Amino acid sequence: QYTTKDIKINDKFSNEKLRSLHAFQVNFLLDGMSYIVETNKERKKQLNIIDVGDSSGNHAKYLNSLQNITDNLNLLSIDIDPVSVEKIKSKGLKAVCCRAEEIGELDIGFKPDLMYSLQMLEHLTDPARFLYNLSKNNVCEYFAMTVPYVKNSRVGLKHLRKGMAKKVSP
Repeated sequence: QYTTKDIKINDKFSNEKLRSLHAFQVNFLLDGMSYIVETNKERKKQLNIIDVGDSSGNHAKYLNSLQNITDNLNLLSIDIDPVSVEKIKSKGLKAVCCRAEEIGELDIGFKPDLMYSLQMLEHLTDPARFLYNLSKNNVCEYFAMTVPYVKNSRVGLKHLRKGMAKKVSP
């Protein structure tokens, strides 16, 4: 899921933690999809979904293979990192390189029934404005998200202050 080579998930605890998080998130999304179809049977034919901040396409693949809720699942991934977008496309999925804050300006050819963001909102400079714009511009009917619980937070600006020579990905 990570685009940098510095981060490795190779110990038993980290691997189990990540698998558990993905299982929770996918079940959460499947429940949301079921709710949407139950409240509007017309959506049984097709659900349009956008994954905001998708860095790997993993959740889209999970949903495609596990869901039996709709006849056709139209899923689009959006991420600011071009490496992530290419990784998603290489898996045969649809992806667009775009800032989360600019989703309302995209011409994607459909209005999503559901948008979701998993562990991404905390990376935005102004998450409140992002959510406000989604609501104000009526971008989607339902928005599901998860955010990490972090007792003490920090911003990694020390890397920028040190004048790193290498290009830093969002």
